[in-house]
Amino acid sequence: MVVRVPHTRRNICAPALLLALAIAVGACSSEKPELADQPAALANDVINTTSASTAAPPPTSSTAPPPTSAPDEPIVTTTSVEVAAEDELVRRPETNPGTNEGNHWLGRNQMSDDLVELVWSPVEGSAVTYRIYRTKITAALDREALELTPELLIFEGSEPDVSIFVDTQVESGTFYTYILSVEADGVLLDRRWANALTVTDTDPPTPITDLSGELINGEVVLRWEPSSDNVEFAAYAVSTVDAEGKLTYLGGGADQALSSFLDTRPDAAAAGSGEPGTITYAVQAVDFHDNRTEPALITIVLK
Repeated sequence: MVVRVPHTRRNICAPALLLALAIAVGACSSEKPELADQPAALANDVINTTSASTAAPPPTSSTAPPPTSAPDEPIVTTTSVEVAAEDELVRRPETNPGTNEGNHWLGRNQMSDDLVELVWSPVEGSAVTYRIYRTKITAALDREALELTPELLIFEGSEPDVSIFVDTQVESGTFYTYILSVEADGVLLDRRWANALTVTDTDPPTPITDLSGELINGEVVLRWEPSSDNVEFAAYAVSTVDAEGKLTYLGGGADQALSSFLDTRPDAAAAGSGEPGTITYAVQAVDFHDNRTEPALITIVLK
């Protein structure tokens, strides 16, 4: 079975690049907390910016934090074995992830036991009203069809310079969906939503280990041991690393057990690793609070 990543990019916390607020959060217990109304496969629907599809969230941006150091000895493997059709591999999207400029979005920054910080993009227009609704996540929740009643409304405003709201009326240990409804000059725009978990979590998932790579018929297959998290795992993030240590996101998967990735079009020149004919990849595990592991690195020689 092949798991595909959608062609459009999904941001788990893109607004954090535009707005950084210092909100102190405490350390999380090493034991996984009791969570109310925990839905199945929540990580498959972490945040919506363009559609209702359910896919793994990419990093905060197309540029992830650089690794602390380059690998001392690049790991290089090549093989001529074909990839079996039934292999479970998360494939690189057919097009490079983009930012979907021109589309409005809703995202969340900080989450803790007693608050959720929401941010959204401004929408142009002479008369624009923003409304945010909150509901608990259940298995039967349909965010597109959900009736947005006054009981669910937690914010309404028309100020063009206001694009942040901190929800403090939350229950600890609860999964919520926040829905942004925007009316611009009499036109109701498509809904945007973001999920949140009211648990204080500052611990990243367990590190990526046993990372290996193969060049198979012009494609690169990466594999590693599954990661785990003490609260809620979100996704794996696979990137290329250039000569300056900058990470450029390629894709990833939200299935915690499916710890593999297939780069269908490796391009050494585009990756800019500094060594001709080679690509350095970085793999990270990301949790629901956007805590990330240190990048695990591997270098592949393309022949």
